[in-house]
Amino acid sequence: MILLRARNWCLGWTVLLGFALLAAAPILAFAQDTGGPEFSLSPDASEPVLVLSETPTELVDVPPRVLRVFADGHCELDVPEIMRGAGHYEWDVSPDVVEALTQQALAAGVHVLEPAALRASLRASRVVDDSLGQTYRFDDEVIEFEVNVARYRSAPGAAWSRLRRRVKWIGLRSDRARHPQDDRLQRLMGLRDELDAMGTAYLEREGKFP
Repeated sequence: MILLRARNWCLGWTVLLGFALLAAAPILAFAQDTGGPEFSLSPDASEPVLVLSETPTELVDVPPRVLRVFADGHCELDVPEIMRGAGHYEWDVSPDVVEALTQQALAAGVHVLEPAALRASLRASRVVDDSLGQTYRFDDEVIEFEVNVARYRSAPGAAWSRLRRRVKWIGLRSDRARHPQDDRLQRLMGLRDELDAMGTAYLEREGKFP
């Protein structure tokens, strides 16, 4: 198991490395003094820790582009035939990358996000760019985030539980543009961009983009 504590991205954080035995597997412990969430990842888990699934709004009837990131660093990317770079791809990244992305997902609030409630609060906000109306941008997507963590607790001392959450958002780009001062949308789009960039970078290295 890999034991991690979610860091505050705006403040400095300290990494404490130690080794012990838990279920006959090594532990990497990351600690901070902010009392934030903690989570552990199982390197031999068959389910991905993070999944990004997205389809442009004008292509909702085709399969989505799906990126899966596993705890041991294994990545899988499925790109449908209609999209550039179509195919199935697999590669590996450092587990540290997975840890950082999971930290980012928790910082973005994927595990607690309620899109309908957030949208309602945004509509009630006065900080809105009304020039966009209620339409979506041409490059908007139907986006689904999934986080799947073997053990999670909201703070030190809280009970451990399994964390599995899937969130669907249509028109995230448009909503972020309408509400540029909302940090929640900025963090969520930042997570999407980070995951998308990882898959795109692999396709570029493999020469799949002319």
